[in-house]
Amino acid sequence: MGLSVGFDTPMVTATEDVPIENVEGSKRPRVQTSPPGFSGSSYLHGALVQIDTDNININFTKVSDLIDESTNTWKASLIQSIFRPDQAEKILCIPLPSHVQHDSLFWRYDQSGIYSVKSGYRCLTDSSFAPCTTTAPIRLPSQRLYLSLWSLDLPAKIKIACWRFCNNYIPTAINLINRRVNVSPLCTLCTNEPETLEHIIKECTFSKQVFSVLHLDFSLVSAENRWLQWLSHLFEQFSESERILFVLTIWALWFYRNRKLHENYNQSPKDLAGFVQCYLMDIKASYESHGLQFGHPIVHLQPPPVGTVKTNFDAGFNSSNKSSVSGIIIRDSEGLVLASSTYPNNFISDPEVAEARACEQTVALTAELGFR
Repeated sequence: MGLSVGFDTPMVTATEDVPIENVEGSKRPRVQTSPPGFSGSSYLHGALVQIDTDNININFTKVSDLIDESTNTWKASLIQSIFRPDQAEKILCIPLPSHVQHDSLFWRYDQSGIYSVKSGYRCLTDSSFAPCTTTAPIRLPSQRLYLSLWSLDLPAKIKIACWRFCNNYIPTAINLINRRVNVSPLCTLCTNEPETLEHIIKECTFSKQVFSVLHLDFSLVSAENRWLQWLSHLFEQFSESERILFVLTIWALWFYRNRKLHENYNQSPKDLAGFVQCYLMDIKASYESHGLQFGHPIVHLQPPPVGTVKTNFDAGFNSSNKSSVSGIIIRDSEGLVLASSTYPNNFISDPEVAEARACEQTVALTAELGFR
């Protein structure tokens, strides 16, 4: 048996191999959410692998039978009478489009929505991608890391260098050897172990001494995690000031490593830590000279050009009752409020859906008011 993902295809389809179980003296089928060949997958976000139904009604055989066409909403009472409460809640939290539209194919492992061999290969080999058998929204561990990295009050060259570290886009000795470049495999900083990305940051004795002088503690994050996962967890544990210091330090370590390799320049871990602290003080002084507060970027809302309007929206999410409230405000080039509105929403599964619903309601409101 399979649970259909389309609106007009059968919701439950009986086959000869469907087991009939004797439960509390009565026979009932166990409805599988996994289609043949995809054992273990689930079509309900966060649901169990199997859906047990006590009340199977042959009058409701399609997903579209569970949708009220007049309001384009789920038939809550019907769904709650068919499915268990926890499963009914998950179904009711599946968002429906505000207008009827045809289904379309979308590859959710690439922002373009189009499948490519490259993205398919990354999906299979990169652990940062969510498993293909789940329908849960993709939440790459690198997303929060990159957002946090680019928001740091540091020069662009330092953040770009850190981004290269995140993706292993730096010419470490092992990376060069893998590209058939004849170099020594040993770490330039400690000369004890092969020079890999993770070694430079997590294992090198020289780097450990530098981080120790700067009081950057990695013990809260498991060293067994893969590189990008480890770095993401580290950023979550660190405060804003610690993130800035960490990013600046790994840039300084790589900068010193190159000078030592190509210029035979030597420096102690304590001296390198002192360079990092002095560089950070110079950055702070530069911010203060321009009247800015370091570590707390000032965001000014810019008015739209004359003759246009600007719409801002936000959403508040209540996880206890799976509801949200969308807030919308529309202003002109002089900052005058032209319209504002709030929308309560029920059966919202998570904050991302709440934000998406707010965006959809914003587009609908602006179109209703005649703004183009």
